[in-house]
Amino acid sequence: MNDFIFGTLSTAELRHKKSLAQREGIVHNHHREPRDPLPGLPMCVEFTAGPENEGNSAWLYWTVDGTEPGGRNGQMVQGFATPMGGVELTWDGELWGYIRKFRGFIPGQPEGTIVRYRASLVNEKQEECYADGGAVSAVLVSNDPAPEWAQDAMLYQGFVDRFSPEEGNPWKQTQSLSGFYGGRIKGITQKLGYIQESGFNTIWISPIFPSPSHHGYDATDLFSIEPRLGSMQDFAELVEGAHQKGMRILLDFVPNHISDQHPFFQDALKNPASPYRNWFTFLSWPDEYETFFGVKELPQMNLQNAEARQYMIEAACFWLQQGVDGFRVDYAIGPVQEFWAEFRKATRKVNGNCWTFGEVVDPPDEQVAFSGL
Repeated sequence: MNDFIFGTLSTAELRHKKSLAQREGIVHNHHREPRDPLPGLPMCVEFTAGPENEGNSAWLYWTVDGTEPGGRNGQMVQGFATPMGGVELTWDGELWGYIRKFRGFIPGQPEGTIVRYRASLVNEKQEECYADGGAVSAVLVSNDPAPEWAQDAMLYQGFVDRFSPEEGNPWKQTQSLSGFYGGRIKGITQKLGYIQESGFNTIWISPIFPSPSHHGYDATDLFSIEPRLGSMQDFAELVEGAHQKGMRILLDFVPNHISDQHPFFQDALKNPASPYRNWFTFLSWPDEYETFFGVKELPQMNLQNAEARQYMIEAACFWLQQGVDGFRVDYAIGPVQEFWAEFRKATRKVNGNCWTFGEVVDPPDEQVAFSGL
């Protein structure tokens, strides 16, 4: 894969461009209170509209049955419609106009409900202008805080290929940093005592799925193990050995993208009628498609597609059934919020004591939007 600069805010110009877009547009950006609603408690939803967005009629459309919320001028098409009121004006000197804030409320819902919602402003032409370009926000209503053990977790990150080869096996000789060095799952199992004696009680393991790369963040299968690293039996012995010592195992999980060598993507590339074509976002089939930061070898999953979401969630549940204690999620800001609400509900059903935390390389206001997922 080609090198790339990680992040979309790496220069002052990019930061200003994003700030301007946030203030000019109709933006919700997951601004709700509480972020993580408890059963029976109402949820407040807000959005802002820049000076060029005229209109005083604002609406909140929401569903609780898995359908996509929507309506027109306050008349629901799916689910429910709640009016939103203007609550604040803020002068913006650069835009030379007022930014308006609108607020509405979704009533309290029962335990386990996934609330999907969208907010809109109706302009003077009676056109429905959705916040965030029409993206659907979603949140799970549940009283399921992070497990207590996570509060005392001391994490050791184990990059499998680079940690330790199995005893009796020498390191492989390679001249490339992207080559295969020969670390194996058994190498971690044999070093559990060393890791524990070093003060750690939780091991976060780099991706172990079949992959053409040394790092594994480009899986070709999410239900098995890269043979270079070991077998399912090797992994079972690692989990059992860690648990016998009172330690936890976290897997590095990547729902945002897969390898371009994954058979589902290969089928989508070669077959115009592929059932997997809508699992990805083709800008111009078959050569142009959404990727992780422009890396062609990492096609981005279209997790707005329910079947693609289900595939990723089933993979996570599969590994919980193998005994893992949770996940460190790579590029957690990539998948849509619908995915995270469903992911949390499904994984907690398999293991109510599992812990998921994610990598969100964005400013604090963006990070806090994920606190309720």
